[in-house]
Amino acid sequence: MPILPPLRQAVSSTLAILVAADLAAREPSSRLPASFVMPIIDTLENMAGMLEAGGYPVHIELNLPGVAELTPLARIVAEELQHAITRFAVAETDVTVDLKTSAESAPPADKRGGFFLPDAFTNPEHIRYALKTTAAAVFCYLLYSQLNWPGIHTCFITVYMVSLGTTAETVEKMTLRIAGCLAGALLGTAAVVFVIPAMTSVVGLMGSCSSVRCCRHGLPSVHRASLMQDFRSHWFFSCA
Repeated sequence: MPILPPLRQAVSSTLAILVAADLAAREPSSRLPASFVMPIIDTLENMAGMLEAGGYPVHIELNLPGVAELTPLARIVAEELQHAITRFAVAETDVTVDLKTSAESAPPADKRGGFFLPDAFTNPEHIRYALKTTAAAVFCYLLYSQLNWPGIHTCFITVYMVSLGTTAETVEKMTLRIAGCLAGALLGTAAVVFVIPAMTSVVGLMGSCSSVRCCRHGLPSVHRASLMQDFRSHWFFSCA
């Protein structure tokens, strides 16, 4: 039997036991009752005797009461101590071999591609996401229809552009779209007021449009497409 893997695991388990004990000593809400403390103390004393005899504390059993009535911190301490003690010198390679064996014996997963996810019509999260996106788009459509303001019809498109897989991606996309709209609207308005009146030929108009195109290369490539799309559209809309 190799010596190094059990020693490494023993070091990791010792560190976990010390961290859990330190947490229990510092936080009153993480302290364990006597019904948990006494079995842990007895088990650790037996393990110390095994180590003094030159052996490895393997096949350790630690039976603790139920953790349902403990505080969240005390539950974490109890679970960490139990895991570290029962697997004190059990090398992780053994666990890896067991996992590989079970994975090899398991039937292969059915890999199918397609436009929809495998659980698109069964997972309620996907259905809820589709309903929320559709409701937001319909609200935007009714809004600009009732206001008779077709100039803000892009709010309908924006809903589908910013509705991404996670909240963080949606907020980032929405921030970039709003930033591009504001920057394009401000610069477009400034161009209408200060630049367009001074133009006397098509060459000047082409030069102003080219300057907007050149701004694209000064932006990070990750956000460039989204930001510049809104920037250019509102620039040209304002100058039209």
